[in-house]
Amino acid sequence: MSKKLKVAKTLPLLFILLILYYPLLHLFTEIYSSNISTLPRILLNIFSDSYYLDVIFFSFWQALISTLGVLILVFPCCYALVNYKFPGKSVLLASLTVPFIMPPIILVLGLMQILGDDGFISGFLIEKFNLNISLNKLFGTAYLILAAHIIYEFSIVLRILYTFWSNLDPDIERAAKILGSSPISTFIHVTFPILFPVMIAAASLVFIFSFCSFGIILILGGGNFSNLETEIYYSATRFFQIPTAVVLSMIQMVIIFATLLIYINIQNRVTRSISLVSHNISRAKGIQANSLPIMIVLSFVAMCVLLPFLSLAVSSVINEGELDFTAYISIFFNQQDSVFFVSPVVSIYNSVGFATLTVLLSVPLGLVISYILRAQQYSSRSILDAVYMLPLGISSITLGLALLLSLSFNFFDLRSTWVPLVLAHVLIAYPFVMRIIFPSLNSIDSLLIDSAKVLGASPKRIFWSVEFPIISRPILVSCIFAFAISIGEFGASLLISRPEHTTIPVAIFHYLSRPGQYNLDNAVALSTLLMIIAGSGFVLIEKIRFKGWGDF
Repeated sequence: MSKKLKVAKTLPLLFILLILYYPLLHLFTEIYSSNISTLPRILLNIFSDSYYLDVIFFSFWQALISTLGVLILVFPCCYALVNYKFPGKSVLLASLTVPFIMPPIILVLGLMQILGDDGFISGFLIEKFNLNISLNKLFGTAYLILAAHIIYEFSIVLRILYTFWSNLDPDIERAAKILGSSPISTFIHVTFPILFPVMIAAASLVFIFSFCSFGIILILGGGNFSNLETEIYYSATRFFQIPTAVVLSMIQMVIIFATLLIYINIQNRVTRSISLVSHNISRAKGIQANSLPIMIVLSFVAMCVLLPFLSLAVSSVINEGELDFTAYISIFFNQQDSVFFVSPVVSIYNSVGFATLTVLLSVPLGLVISYILRAQQYSSRSILDAVYMLPLGISSITLGLALLLSLSFNFFDLRSTWVPLVLAHVLIAYPFVMRIIFPSLNSIDSLLIDSAKVLGASPKRIFWSVEFPIISRPILVSCIFAFAISIGEFGASLLISRPEHTTIPVAIFHYLSRPGQYNLDNAVALSTLLMIIAGSGFVLIEKIRFKGWGDF
């Protein structure tokens, strides 16, 4: 192995150790170095306190129910998208992906638009059925939290299951039909067993995101519900009990690390055991008369997922039945009584700048890590993959707190700069880059590489002539995805960002924290701009992505 290759394989691990594991270790040692008995004492207090036990129990059961709800909602929708062609299919698929990278505040605003006293659904019930029912009673209940999680996590399962299902070799099902199997029997005994491991892998990710949910429970919980993530936030920022927050984070990380191992093992099993085909070999057929029920189900699911966001976009330009762009005009000016030190337009500039830096750092990092994982033996790949994927299971509050405490040195202090914010975004984005690029890279036939070596091609020549043409589009997709994730990141940004580094999601949160219609209108307008940016990115993904490769 050449010296340059060894350095290339070492740098990503050193980078992750420096910006992830060192801050976490620094946080833990800083708190417990003075008294070694602090950790067991806090652990004992947590597991003997009925309040914390209820928090842990709620974290589990709401994540399990949310995961089950997502699977039930996604499956018929995915079936229709895989098996039928219709105009606007790619746009619909891109639109159904947007909710995942929206900050939870936007989803909350959308739900307020349709469920509030003046909301769309409330108005419809009053006008059509004279039912003066205040749906605001749903706020602060577990029902709304579960509904929000199902909408928010819908895209994860849809993208993973649709990508795999649409590229499943149709000859497998055709062979079963030739042997006399009915369509229903073929699906039950052939298709579903193949899809089941993929569904479990996707469900593992949904469980992780629901288990670590922050914004949705923080806002919609109404103080009645708290999970581990929000309890970490309360302990660190409201009660200033940093040791308790760290112990809760450790409990959360152990649970999530175990879930990540399950996900990675299942994904590796699927990757090596099932042969996929090009998306050009399509199983989809045109709309037929007997497909009307399927399309009705698809339309209903799409309406449930997209209605909060569409309602938010419409309300941003409609005021008392007339077009009104006042909110969009006002966000480009800093009012004298604003809570910001910068105008909202600067928050847009900040978000775009930070997202660009996130792409420049996270995409090369994810690409190199994907190469490292491909070179590993299967037995060791799962553990190493889980180590690199760990940021998905770390509380954003803990991550932000660790970065803030560890980036202060005797000769310089980075805490007052934008560096902690960008590093947090990189840590959140690069695991998704890995999940997009690695399946494409791992799918390259080793015979192609061996043939190129036999013909005398250097590693650089092999990369540019053999590998890059295959992974170029997944790389481009990962760039857009990392950009969109950074644009919509909320939890870590809320804790880390200084006023001059305010991002769009944080600006929206600040607007909602102040009373008055003016602030609400500006929050809605900023939310709509964020949806347009993210939606445009995913429409672009559908136009350029190498269909069949990458989980998303």
